[in-house]
Amino acid sequence: MDRDGVGVRVAAVAVAAVVALAGIGPGAPMGPDTPWLAPAASSFATTQDEACTSGWLVQPPAVTGSILAGIESLGDGTLWAVGGKSNAGGLGKSALAQRWDGVEWHPEIIETDGDDDSLLAVSASSRTIWSVGSTRRGVYRRPVSLRLADGAWKRVPLPYANKGGASLIGVEASGGEVLAVGQWWSRTGRRPLAYAWDGAAWQRSDPRLAAGETGALLGVARVKGGPTWAVGWVSDGTLRGGLILRRVDGAWQRTAVPDPDGSLETILTDVDVRSSTEAWAVGYRLDGTHQRPHVLRWDGSAWTELPGAAHHRARRVHALGRGGWGWHRLDHGHPAGADGSAFRAFAASWDGSAWSLGRGPGCRPRRTPGCSMRP
Repeated sequence: MDRDGVGVRVAAVAVAAVVALAGIGPGAPMGPDTPWLAPAASSFATTQDEACTSGWLVQPPAVTGSILAGIESLGDGTLWAVGGKSNAGGLGKSALAQRWDGVEWHPEIIETDGDDDSLLAVSASSRTIWSVGSTRRGVYRRPVSLRLADGAWKRVPLPYANKGGASLIGVEASGGEVLAVGQWWSRTGRRPLAYAWDGAAWQRSDPRLAAGETGALLGVARVKGGPTWAVGWVSDGTLRGGLILRRVDGAWQRTAVPDPDGSLETILTDVDVRSSTEAWAVGYRLDGTHQRPHVLRWDGSAWTELPGAAHHRARRVHALGRGGWGWHRLDHGHPAGADGSAFRAFAASWDGSAWSLGRGPGCRPRRTPGCSMRP
């Protein structure tokens, strides 16, 4: 996401509910041979008979059978959204990128040499636009990166020699530096995966974990002239805990994560950076069968926990402006309805002392595959 200016964030947060409704997150089935998109778009009904509430408007899917996983604003009213489209017969997915011109979406199916492609994140700077995800040809998935150049998306090679599968989940292209993060599978579990763009090629830049630890990176963010943060999870073989890394002089440094109750698993799914003294990270904690929101704030010296806005998981966080921040989450608390739907989107903003919770679009994701929302 482009953090060169605060203004672009408002447009991005308006459409970012697409990410929540797509069902993206570490709770989705994951493995070396499965994409990080769930559930399959082909299993959704294609009709929509519910109006969205709270001033949200539904944009019909630009491509039938599509799921959107990432969104970015260019600041001039143009948006890019990325994801995947189910192929005929449900045999894999094709990478999908679509541009919003202020009136309608213009989709583009991106052909690669894979049989099953998924784009999971997109980020723009003043010079270029990047998207990352994964592709599968044969048994294992491999990380993939695309760059928009001369009006066309082109694949940029990634050095990856590991035998296990891998996927890139987050990308940041702000302030002249491009970073991509995700996970790869070793024989003993998942490992954090990271790349840095040197201006000509991707360079592998994985953070180190302690002996016996596994983990993954799910989000990365930076602000021009400020720090770079990445978040995810780490495990010593027992419980998963939040993982926060700061990039200093080209290397990742691990930062202490608040954990008032060490008996709960913690997953951090996204991070956003405002300045060197303000950043936000969101995710969820597992309390038995309940998923509690987990919201952290960086004040320039330490991360502290803030009370959540409701008793469900947080997925994405975006700056709304100088007075507050917002985050989007999936509501897993409602039982499945007659149509099988159980997910609802919500939005909340922080005013400096308390959360203000507002209901998101009223349309249900299982009835609107690939749909996008805007206020």
